[in-house]
Amino acid sequence: MAKNMQNKVVNILYGLPGSGKSTFASENTEQLISKYVVSNVIDVDSIAKESYDKDKITNRILEQVGQIFLVKGNTHLIIDGLFTTNAQVRTLMDRIINKFQDYNITFKLDWWEEDRAACIWNDKGRREQNSMFSIENLPFEVPDTKLFPELIYSRIRKHQVVRRSDAKNWALEHGCFKRHVNDGILKSDSWCLGGTWGHYDGEGGTKEADQQPDFEAFETLIETTCPEISYLAYKKIVIECCKVVTVPDSDYYGGSWADAHHECDLEKLYSILKEKGYIKEQS
Repeated sequence: MAKNMQNKVVNILYGLPGSGKSTFASENTEQLISKYVVSNVIDVDSIAKESYDKDKITNRILEQVGQIFLVKGNTHLIIDGLFTTNAQVRTLMDRIINKFQDYNITFKLDWWEEDRAACIWNDKGRREQNSMFSIENLPFEVPDTKLFPELIYSRIRKHQVVRRSDAKNWALEHGCFKRHVNDGILKSDSWCLGGTWGHYDGEGGTKEADQQPDFEAFETLIETTCPEISYLAYKKIVIECCKVVTVPDSDYYGGSWADAHHECDLEKLYSILKEKGYIKEQS
């Protein structure tokens, strides 16, 4: 290894649609500061929407790799794409190695086992168009370590596909946005309860509270799935399953405020509605 070469890590995600790759990528996303603010995650699906030409997709990936590599201090990027064969990964690695010879690159591979039934289940409601046909028919190979001498054992990590809960799948299928559904909880966007701002010269002021919005995601979910529910039954469900959560905060200059958001326990809601016959078991 030549002296003064920057060390970079390229983490490739490998698995069928719905296996958990994008969730993994979102949990490891960083916003990198350069001339433009960029993410350390390369979303190959987004690139493919621009063109389904194989060479154009690869060139665009390489372009984004270069942009992330140029960010001072950044050492780690994630490539989240539809990689399901050894040849696809080997080709991408070779292109990156040849293009970026001035860097010392360490490759990592996170891969998800083949569980097509769970992937089809998890794919429901994820996008406007599902990927069921692709999940059923795409070729899938277990990564062959002999083909990747750069990937010592500790750099290949295997994951099991985690089947999404019935309640979460039900919510996503009926119009809830993925950003609002997490860990069995349906959350609204936040609003400000008001607060104060400060300045080191002693000045300061106040910010008035925003008007509390309706819990639109929850209301839409109920209207869509239980259109005949009575007002009294609806109010009882709100009391049992929903609450407003307050989150206090402060800043460097002495300001303090609080934000709030609505929360609904999806698991409890799904259980109640199923028990009362408003909805049927997911299949």
